[in-house]
Amino acid sequence: MCTSPGDTHPSFPLDTLEALDLEARIELRMGLLDNRWDPGQDDPIPGLGQLYDTIVKRARTPRVGEDQQGYLTQLAARSHHDTTASLHRIEAPTLVCAGEFDDLAPVRNSIYLADAIPGAELQVFNGGHLLTLQDRSVFPAIIDFLAP
Repeated sequence: MCTSPGDTHPSFPLDTLEALDLEARIELRMGLLDNRWDPGQDDPIPGLGQLYDTIVKRARTPRVGEDQQGYLTQLAARSHHDTTASLHRIEAPTLVCAGEFDDLAPVRNSIYLADAIPGAELQVFNGGHLLTLQDRSVFPAIIDFLAP
């Protein structure tokens, strides 16, 4: 869900945000979460209006200690992540879920995943990177996929 295999189909390189000042980082990150983001609207990210302040508050809260180290380690791992050569070996039934407005892990990467994984099913939902909070059909679709 909302992911990328790396290599020629990477997620947005979040490590590049660290060079930006805080407000620019927040603005870019919000647009990555959902490319419809418009801070001038009452519901700046459709379906996430109530969470907007929480998301921005978290972005403004400095990471310290283990939280900061874990975050930096994750960024480093993301920058070298590449599973493209092994996707064809996945044998399990696979549902690839994407958010139509996700610029962090764009739909084109989910299409690539679904094409590279034998028999994979792709479903694109009405949302961004936080699609499970934006589109009520996500969980029923996952449940239907997993149901025997």
